[in-house]
Amino acid sequence: MVAYAVDRAGNVGNSTPVHIYNNNLVYFNDSSLGSFAGLDLTKTALYDVFSTARAFTLYGPDAWMTAPKIGELNKTITNGSNVIIDCRKNEPIRAGSLPSSIGIYTTPSGTLDFAVKVPNVTNATLMIARANSTLIDQLIKNPSKDALTPGMLKDLLDSKKIVLYGKEGYAIVNVDTRDVKVKNGGSITVDLDDMSETIRINYVDLSTSTGFNTKNMPYGSTPLQISDLGQGEYALLAVCMDDDRFAIVAGTTFEVTNQAGLLSTSAGTYTIGQPVVVNSAQKGEVLSAVVLNSKATYTGNVTLDFSTLGKETFKSAYLLADGNQTVVKPYGKANVWLTKGYGNASAKKNTASVSVPTHDLLPGEYRVYMFLEDNGNVTSYNEAIITLTTVTPTPTPYTPGRSSGGGSGSSYTSYTGTGTLKVGSSGTVLRSIMVNAEDKVGSLFVPIGTKALDKDGNPLTGITLTPISSDKMPAVPSGAAFKFAGYVYEASPEGATFDPGITLTFEIPEDAGGPWTPRTTTSQ
Repeated sequence: MVAYAVDRAGNVGNSTPVHIYNNNLVYFNDSSLGSFAGLDLTKTALYDVFSTARAFTLYGPDAWMTAPKIGELNKTITNGSNVIIDCRKNEPIRAGSLPSSIGIYTTPSGTLDFAVKVPNVTNATLMIARANSTLIDQLIKNPSKDALTPGMLKDLLDSKKIVLYGKEGYAIVNVDTRDVKVKNGGSITVDLDDMSETIRINYVDLSTSTGFNTKNMPYGSTPLQISDLGQGEYALLAVCMDDDRFAIVAGTTFEVTNQAGLLSTSAGTYTIGQPVVVNSAQKGEVLSAVVLNSKATYTGNVTLDFSTLGKETFKSAYLLADGNQTVVKPYGKANVWLTKGYGNASAKKNTASVSVPTHDLLPGEYRVYMFLEDNGNVTSYNEAIITLTTVTPTPTPYTPGRSSGGGSGSSYTSYTGTGTLKVGSSGTVLRSIMVNAEDKVGSLFVPIGTKALDKDGNPLTGITLTPISSDKMPAVPSGAAFKFAGYVYEASPEGATFDPGITLTFEIPEDAGGPWTPRTTTSQ
């Protein structure tokens, strides 16, 4: 049996089992949501926006912000007493369901065309709304929780500039000043005294095989000019009126910046421990950079609080690189947790340069996201691919006065006898260690980035280097042109493997028959 449900916008959905009808995920009935652009938001609905996250295709951006590789994400949704959530609330966000990039107009120029397709949605109105830069500026200048008022949808969007699309034309609307600019190519009906009816009158069909495409509309030859929008962050939404309930069917975002070519990294390759330096050709209110491993696939969990709908809805995200569950918080002002060794972030006010530390990152390929912001708007954006490399230092033998027993050095941790390895879930070493034998002659060095496994293929958590009696030393082969120095060691645990190999060093004192030159060998 298939159950059909028709919302009062006229959209027909079917599903088994029955959900909140026509693919809705959340219903709000909360007077604190207020109003936006003349729309009463007390009753608001969200479709399953995770399933429609890729409904839009943008044409026109001259740059793209590349998203990291996202695998399947678990989601946790909480709600208040005035919110109804569908039974799918804790279903995972499937791999590939989120957009792979965000459109960037690097200058306020060019045109915007788009297509959108949503199954079963025959009645929806398309609108573009600008993010509230005043609120964003407040968040930048004073991000403390106490400085923020309760955040609702009405706070996030700016009613001073809205674009409404219809069957025959589109209009740029300033609800506050009641200014309506109807653009070329046709007509559109806008009633500022009844925005709910305005949405109903301008419904278009998103369910056809090709969906809705601005290029195919009567105004296709006169697309929206980005100069009419100006600098800012924008939300492109498909909405409808389910009787008196405002419903968001699908959405995407795009960015309009002021100037291109301002941001760059100081190099394309960095040695771990050397900061990634991002430079700007001009100072900005905030210069920020994120360095993120570009090869890893990120799974994890996202927590959303739907007791409200606004800037406080997002609670946290845990991004686990290749399944590694040892996490850190790269940037203290964002509730995003990331696998240790896979990324860092930094921000600085009123500067033309910012440095992102790399001392705790793993070697590999990284993407650098660079942002210059002023007055709550992104002035300039750029991204670049860099490489982090590791140089295995020449091991330093144990000498009197050198720290041991777990003390920390600038680039590795030193131990005597037995050393503890800090490793990820796949066995990748997250910090270099040196293990010195008790006789102060032999030492093992395990560099960061080495894959260390025990005999069963599990992550290795420690290694031991033990001097043993020279009686255990094998005889020198007959005719050999060398002799043994008399030092014998046992490394454990048995069967451990290292990729790449680790370094065993002998620093033989001169009074042992020297002078001797330190010798190293590599063990797999």
